[in-house]
Amino acid sequence: STPGLINFYAPKLPIYQFATYVQSLNNALKDAFDDLLILEPGMPATEPPFMTFDASSGLFTMNAEKAGYDEDLLNRVNIIFSYNLFKQYNSFDNFFLNELETRIVIRDTFTNSIDFGGVPYYFMTQSYSTLENITTVTRLVFLSNSIPVNQELIGGQSDVQERIITDFLLEGVTSRGAIIFNPQGPLRYYNLLSNYPLRNIDLNIRFQTSDSETYPVILTSGTNASVKIQFRKQISQRLLESGL
Repeated sequence: STPGLINFYAPKLPIYQFATYVQSLNNALKDAFDDLLILEPGMPATEPPFMTFDASSGLFTMNAEKAGYDEDLLNRVNIIFSYNLFKQYNSFDNFFLNELETRIVIRDTFTNSIDFGGVPYYFMTQSYSTLENITTVTRLVFLSNSIPVNQELIGGQSDVQERIITDFLLEGVTSRGAIIFNPQGPLRYYNLLSNYPLRNIDLNIRFQTSDSETYPVILTSGTNASVKIQFRKQISQRLLESGL
């Protein structure tokens, strides 16, 4: 998270850079290594493994000491990911243990040796990028309290209904840059359910995550969101659809 900013997504913490996410994982790897060192002071590894991220390729690399994690060692230290964690990095060379655990394979490929501080390491890089697995944002939802349209269920929840003006799926890796939606096919129209004059329009833009929860899109200083809304008389729309 970024210091000084209000966390609008509590109890979850927002991640603004993949490097921050990597650092969190490396902290966990170090904590696990320190705990193991207390239990097994004679283990061959002297340093915890750590992960690096290449922004240009979108690939993560696991770096592990040769003397402690090599696949050919009988007393090697194993790097084991839980099911939920491995889903985010499932292109690493791996060995399936059970439904809850997967071991990350560290081995000599003859082209993956590197030294860190004079200590020989193997680096195991993903075979393809899995950034899309880490990013949990699935769609943007536009809501309104003032535009009188039918309420719909939101976020896959059976008891939460909102006036949804429109929504669209976000495919691939969601970047921090501009998001531009170009509709394909016929536009989606809604019937207005009130004869009361529409004098004010409000929009609430939210993003939905893979667990069907929604969170507000926060516009920071110097940023903006632009939305165009088209209104048509029903008789004009029927003529348009009929091709007249």
